Amino acid sequence: MNIDSSYQWLLTYGYHIGQALLIMAALLQLKNTKSPLSIACLAGFICFALGTFVMLQSSGNLFGFASYSSAFMIGKALNTIGFLLGGGSWLLLNLNRS
Repeated sequence: MNIDSSYQWLLTYGYHIGQALLIMAALLQLKNTKSPLSIACLAGFICFALGTFVMLQSSGNLFGFASYSSAFMIGKALNTIGFLLGGGSWLLLNLNRS
């Protein structure tokens, strides 16, 4: 096994795997608690993943109506807001359990 290629693979796909794991964890949380915070957590992590997708696609033809800069900034805003919403909701859910 080549360490350099494994490291590159982890850097390339690890972020997306982490996003998928956050969404799956939020789905499990929603299944167990069914509270508004669980819904906000899931929505936040989905928005986080969607923002990443928009940022990655901003240079392609997917967003031909917007310039690269504005599409990237929209994706970055979605990414940041989603992560803050998902993480904050997750934190509040766990603080309420204690």
